[in-house]
Amino acid sequence: MGTTRYILEGPENAPLVLFVGGLTTEAVEYFDKAASAFREAGYRTLRYDLFGRGGSDRSDAFDYDQATYARQIDELLAALKIDGPIYLIGPSLGGGISAYWAAAHPGRVRALSLHASAGYAPASEPIVSLLKVPVLGRYLFWLQQDRLTLGRVGAHFATPQESAVDLVQDGIRRSALFKGYREALFRTITNFGATNLEPTFTRLAATAVPVQILWGKEDQILSVDGAQKINAWLGGRAEVALLPNVGHMAMLEAGDRSIPLVLKFFASTRKDPAR
Repeated sequence: MGTTRYILEGPENAPLVLFVGGLTTEAVEYFDKAASAFREAGYRTLRYDLFGRGGSDRSDAFDYDQATYARQIDELLAALKIDGPIYLIGPSLGGGISAYWAAAHPGRVRALSLHASAGYAPASEPIVSLLKVPVLGRYLFWLQQDRLTLGRVGAHFATPQESAVDLVQDGIRRSALFKGYREALFRTITNFGATNLEPTFTRLAATAVPVQILWGKEDQILSVDGAQKINAWLGGRAEVALLPNVGHMAMLEAGDRSIPLVLKFFASTRKDPAR
């Protein structure tokens, strides 16, 4: 489909953790500290930029729907000759992508950790519907694009996080330097279906993939109500952890609390992939 920028680090024989990025972020930089913590715990890590972001390709041929991002993972793993079972971490949009991929490939997934995952945002459905209106939708997005990206970064955190805000904003600015970034955002918002991913999570529920849900209680981007809703779609079998005084980006704002929870969850799961 296209070129993907990635960083693969750690011993080749160590269990692999794949980090899947969110809507606006450069995932390679976003997950830098988290990936380091997982390598210190004995994992191999793979982080990559979604199509349309960072150093990965943008293309008018991409629909930027669930299938687009799932195929990107397929092609990245194939190019790196990684065919064994892996661990997945997906915050926000990355949660929806990870869930879709895991439901399609349960035998290749050791465990999945979802962080404030996309999938339940009923309050945003009217906005998305407006954006889908020909001509008007693109005009409205053009008017609001900076507010939806740079202008909202501070709202992702429950407490002041100057360095984290700078990290995310710098990544957005770099991505926006290249033609196709804003089109990727627009198509993702209108084509991915992130406001209601019940079918995706229902398919995932039919597998035996172990799932963890982490959510900041003060999330202003995606309501913490999503944790219970998504778990209900999963048949109530996910391990759910709600973090007080944490917003939407738990691994940046509270890595000292969120990362140990993920490590403990991964360690508790069976070594063999789910069937």
